[in-house]
Amino acid sequence: MEDPVILSLRIRLSKLQRMFVVVGVLLITFFALVSTRIGLIIPKFERIFSDLLGDTPLPGMTQMVIRLPYIFYGLGYPMVTAALPAGAIIFLLRNREKPIAWGITVSMIVFLMVLIFVIPTALFMPMITIITEMNGSI
Repeated sequence: MEDPVILSLRIRLSKLQRMFVVVGVLLITFFALVSTRIGLIIPKFERIFSDLLGDTPLPGMTQMVIRLPYIFYGLGYPMVTAALPAGAIIFLLRNREKPIAWGITVSMIVFLMVLIFVIPTALFMPMITIITEMNGSI
């Protein structure tokens, strides 16, 4: 028969582990949805830049972000922001006892958070230039 204290600790650890799985799944799902939505807006920015800036070159980071949705014939961005997180969630749910599953989950959350920060920054850098030029011409 097992010691009641050890049994109690195992039960608490199991509950804590389930809670972390739920939190990980929710975070990955949230960031994946936000990143996918941002990806749908990118082509609109591309048209704005071509209309307002003409032949003026865009910053390198902006060019990279604008090209992102066209990887894999236009399906690249949804692939990155939906399929990879879904794979991470499935891997976590199947291997929740293994530390590598938690490492992949944290890595995916960090990756999606970086995407959510970098993409709007890259898209709004040229917008600041456009607004500054418009204010200077008034």
